[in-house]
Amino acid sequence: MVGSGEFQVINCTASCTDPEKIVLETDLNKTLLENQAQWKLFKVYNISKEKLLCSFFCAGKQETKVCIITVFYPPKQVLLTLSHTSVAIGTLFTIECRVPTVAPLEGLTVTLLRGTEILYNQTFVGTARFPQDAVVTHNTTAHREDGHHNFSCEARMDLRSHGGGLVHRVSDPQRLEVKEPVPSNQMVIMAIVIVLLLLFWFK
Repeated sequence: MVGSGEFQVINCTASCTDPEKIVLETDLNKTLLENQAQWKLFKVYNISKEKLLCSFFCAGKQETKVCIITVFYPPKQVLLTLSHTSVAIGTLFTIECRVPTVAPLEGLTVTLLRGTEILYNQTFVGTARFPQDAVVTHNTTAHREDGHHNFSCEARMDLRSHGGGLVHRVSDPQRLEVKEPVPSNQMVIMAIVIVLLLLFWFK
């Protein structure tokens, strides 16, 4: 397994003892590291393809071997968006976290945080190898304490089942301004009526 844009060492080995023209067929940049009678060792740069071809001639007949490379696209950016930057207590707002251009989605976990508290957690499934955006949204109601904490998003890609490691990225923190709810006109009228009734009662 190799990350997109990284390098990979490829061993092209012929199936006969005296091959001719051992070639790694690719338009990617490559360097010949070592050369023996039956094999050649190449270093291929800026990996972006999952199939490379080794070709050679045995007894005048051309043969090919396919080299399969598992290319992954780790999370490089984690983008957190709040639907509102200022809300009243009790108002519904949306938190969105976007992790652009990642693959495979299998093993990717996105966590929404308020301070150190986990608000929402999603682990993706699917084995598609092409890069795509991973998006998580969560609707929640504003509380007074929300204004005292940063909101953030963490993306963790676990590649250990593919022979890789853990890749971890965190978004920039976002702050939410939480305001006291504004009284509605009906509430204001009711308050005025109550005050007038009290004044009339104690007059």
